[in-house]
Amino acid sequence: MKKWTWIAFLLTVWLVPPALAEQAGQNKQTDKESLGEVVVTANRVKESKKEVTASITVITQDEINLSGARDLGELLFKTGNVWVRQYPGALTPVGIRGFRTDTHGNDLLGKVLLLLNGRRAGTGNLAKIRTLNIERVEILRGPASVQYGSAGMGGIVNVITKRGKETPEAFVEAGIGSYDRKEASIGGAGMAGNFDMSGSYSYSTIDDYDTASGETYTNTAITGEETASVNLGYNFTPNNRIGLVYNHYDGNGIGNPGGFSSAFADADDYKDSDNRSADLIYEGSLADKSFSWMARYFNGKDKDHWITEPGASSIYTIETGQQGAQAQLSWEGDILSLTGGMDWLDYDYDTSGTPSHSDYENTAGFLMAKLGLFDRRLIFSSGIRYDDYDVEIGNNEGGSQSTDNFAGNLGLAFQANDIIKLRAAWGQGFVMPAASQLAGSYESFGTTYSGNPDLNPEESRTIEGGVDVNWQAFNASATYFHTDYDDFIETVTTGVNTATWRNVDDGTIAGFEWELSFDMGRQFAWPYMVKPYFKGTFFTTYEDDSDGSDLSYIPESTLNYGLTVTDPGNFTANLNVAYYGKERVTDYNTSFPYEEVEKDGGTAVDLTLIHTLVTTAQYGSLSVKGEILNIFDENIEYVLDYPQAGRTFFIGLRWDY
Repeated sequence: MKKWTWIAFLLTVWLVPPALAEQAGQNKQTDKESLGEVVVTANRVKESKKEVTASITVITQDEINLSGARDLGELLFKTGNVWVRQYPGALTPVGIRGFRTDTHGNDLLGKVLLLLNGRRAGTGNLAKIRTLNIERVEILRGPASVQYGSAGMGGIVNVITKRGKETPEAFVEAGIGSYDRKEASIGGAGMAGNFDMSGSYSYSTIDDYDTASGETYTNTAITGEETASVNLGYNFTPNNRIGLVYNHYDGNGIGNPGGFSSAFADADDYKDSDNRSADLIYEGSLADKSFSWMARYFNGKDKDHWITEPGASSIYTIETGQQGAQAQLSWEGDILSLTGGMDWLDYDYDTSGTPSHSDYENTAGFLMAKLGLFDRRLIFSSGIRYDDYDVEIGNNEGGSQSTDNFAGNLGLAFQANDIIKLRAAWGQGFVMPAASQLAGSYESFGTTYSGNPDLNPEESRTIEGGVDVNWQAFNASATYFHTDYDDFIETVTTGVNTATWRNVDDGTIAGFEWELSFDMGRQFAWPYMVKPYFKGTFFTTYEDDSDGSDLSYIPESTLNYGLTVTDPGNFTANLNVAYYGKERVTDYNTSFPYEEVEKDGGTAVDLTLIHTLVTTAQYGSLSVKGEILNIFDENIEYVLDYPQAGRTFFIGLRWDY
């Protein structure tokens, strides 16, 4: 069935709720924000966390401030119950449930999706997203393809930027640290009449760092990183807002050293990186909140430019131009709510390699429903999405092809009492084939590659069950998940110096996730907070179904645990321990064909201290912030032969108004 037939069908279903509401008189005033913590990623609309049928983590602004993390990768490793593969050179993919983001170019091809305010960020490199103007981060684990399309196989990470509020605020911060690290930032937020604004700007630089062994890791310096984030809005009625969001990252002279002991390490290779985007968003609702809607257009660019021989012409570039649109309408009844809409996305992908130019166009329609019974203590959710996917390769290096995909999900949440929630979910995820895999016809390094128009998308089916417990100051959750992963796409040889792509392998990934915390200060009515926490993921299965071998690049377990102590208005301390387990990886320092080896795990212990020096009603407050990272000077290698810095220090001053 052609895409426009399906889109017409989805739009028809989309328009049914208004008629039902008028006929049955079931419009209802619902202030969901009064029901508790609000999330926006699960079904692309605001809803109470207790009604979400999937496993979800929300990292609050307080947790962001206490983490000491500068970018999203650092933040998620310390607080997100995920794992990262952090390289020197501002490069950080993130993994959820055995799947990872794609750090370069087209994020349609990743297996975990990074979002900015509910739309695709256009990159999978978390080092390009800074934390200064972030209000919260939402991590949805498990397939999110119904909500967001290709790449949402392992889960999504949605970054929500701040909005200005009635109480104005501003800050200025500056600090210095190990390896001549220098940072400065400024920001603020507020409202004036119907206008709201939030924004931040930062600049930082650092020299080459030393590993835990005391050796200098040459060419890990960064000449300068500049970031800016702005969120402007005009509220022309109490429930209608037009917003403009701009995000910018610019990294210059980023050292690109290669492996620490590799024969291919280089002392002067570097890259320049850029990611920028602008969104125009209209959000609105009726006064009684029975109907709400959103329309968005966004445009951006992600670019990485490697200089492999400074002063010469040896360079490599990947540049992705991105534009897209979203439109959705939601209806909220007494027991039933519906959300439907359309997504459109266009990527222009250019590289210095082969094929040099690809165009990706993705049009999709989706419909999601939620049924709440027994005073909304029992929640059923379901959704379906259809994606049409067109690719074209230019410069006489291929042709054009199209493919499509259906995805669905089901969920159940039961609020057994005021303390315990049980939940279960089933969902499909998918990753579309690359343009070169579908439509390529080109030569690279002496081999002629031909696309395979019969390729299926890589697919997954996940079933999970879990429990959430919220009792006074104690919060906990536990989830078991099982994923069957099919139609993995691999390059296959078809003859002498000829190759194509085929769907060849299947896999199974299963395990447990948990999070728990206990605010002892709140429980015992102390005037300060003492909050231990413990988060983790343990994989029971991660194997290739064809031969029973372990899948590579999946750590057997990850843990985050620590203690937060806060004396309001005076002192705050956070001790965080992050552990990553053993994993099978490829050792590129061995002879070809490269060997697979078992990489050891490691533990990073960080301490953040914040002390308020002075507070005045008229001029705000001045505080000092200190950090000790990798306290015990451990050899931390998220990636084999790419050691992180040894023990490092940072101290800074911050003024808040």
